[in-house]
Amino acid sequence: MTCYTLKRNGERISPLAAPHHALTIGGRHHMASSYLRISLILVALGVVGCGGKDNPAGPPPAPPAPVIPNYTGIWTGNYVVTSCTQNGTIALANLCGSASPGTSLPFLLNIAQTAVTNSVQGTFTLGTIPFTIVPTSVSSTGTLTVSGTSLSNGITILTTWILTTPIVGTQTQVWSASSLTGQVNISSAIGTVTKTGSVTRAPISTPHSFEELIRALLH
Repeated sequence: MTCYTLKRNGERISPLAAPHHALTIGGRHHMASSYLRISLILVALGVVGCGGKDNPAGPPPAPPAPVIPNYTGIWTGNYVVTSCTQNGTIALANLCGSASPGTSLPFLLNIAQTAVTNSVQGTFTLGTIPFTIVPTSVSSTGTLTVSGTSLSNGITILTTWILTTPIVGTQTQVWSASSLTGQVNISSAIGTVTKTGSVTRAPISTPHSFEELIRALLH
């Protein structure tokens, strides 16, 4: 930005502060009022400034929208138990004895995700225990929370998956039974996962006992 200076009797002054009488500009005499009018026009055009800065180009561009991962596919793999607790009479079945920390258990996830709304539906199995996914959607940050419930002969298994990318994340199971007190809580981390083109593990028929469900969980 160019800065113009006026001189009056050897003293530098701002053109906008000059009185209405003759001033010396580069050795030539002009009427201050005429120069004032010119200065105001130049200021309006953004040409004249004294110690000012250029106007900014505008606000910075908005950050790009996050990329939403596509979870569609049939995913097979294992999850590794990180903790297992049990209390009440349901502990007599000793599920944590079969699902102790460090135990690797099989799963299958069959997910269908729409391209426009990122809504999700599908099924999954733990071992050979079947579940239906409660319809949900991928969040704006790309996280997918999937849940499903198995109900067999009064025994309920509520399973929740929290996935961050296909297929990475954690899983929890809460086991309870109508004829028993307490519950079993299993927390796991998803381990090795492979995307396959077809279902390779058929769900079992409805089990009739806690022991059958434990065997189905392990296979």
